[in-house]
Amino acid sequence: MRVTGLVLSCLLLAGAGRAEPRPQPARVSPAQAAVAEGIALLHQNKVAQARERFEAALALDPASADAHYMLGWLREQEKDLAAAEAEYEAALVHAPSRAEIHDRLGFVRGEAGRTDDAIAEFRQAVRLDPKLFDARYHLGATLWWTGDAAGALPQLQEAVRLQPAHPEARYPARMGRRRRRGDRAEEGGGAGSRLRGSAQHARARAHGER
Repeated sequence: MRVTGLVLSCLLLAGAGRAEPRPQPARVSPAQAAVAEGIALLHQNKVAQARERFEAALALDPASADAHYMLGWLREQEKDLAAAEAEYEAALVHAPSRAEIHDRLGFVRGEAGRTDDAIAEFRQAVRLDPKLFDARYHLGATLWWTGDAAGALPQLQEAVRLQPAHPEARYPARMGRRRRRGDRAEEGGGAGSRLRGSAQHARARAHGER
């Protein structure tokens, strides 16, 4: 409820003390409401209905970065990497400073085997939001499995600091400590050889598995 100047003056004159106007809630656009409905449907595993709401949001507002982002996420789960990439790129046109979008774009590019492009997007995500766990982890894991342990370890250490209980961020950090000690017995033919060269096996998936 908005407190007018007249009402406020009456309160003060009546000795009611100091009254502050209440902040007005942000107005939600129809497109934003449709996105929120779609996310709620996803939580109920109603994927088809969620997609319809995201598409409806775009019909209402073609510049809705959230709608593009969520459609990209759905395409990513369906392994349609080209369509996911297109949606994430469209989202970034309208929201270039959204770190989580850069992170997901990097992930799908890594899945497609474009490791350098993936790393570039992860770095941009970290620059935009240094506290985004997914970006730190994806960057660190990708650098690790491409052989850049020196670049990977600071990112993974920061990921552990942000989410201390996350098991996968800790694994490469432990391997790095073994490498520094010269203990390589557990590295040969293990996860490093399976994951080297691509971000596609990085396990932490933003939004989907949190």
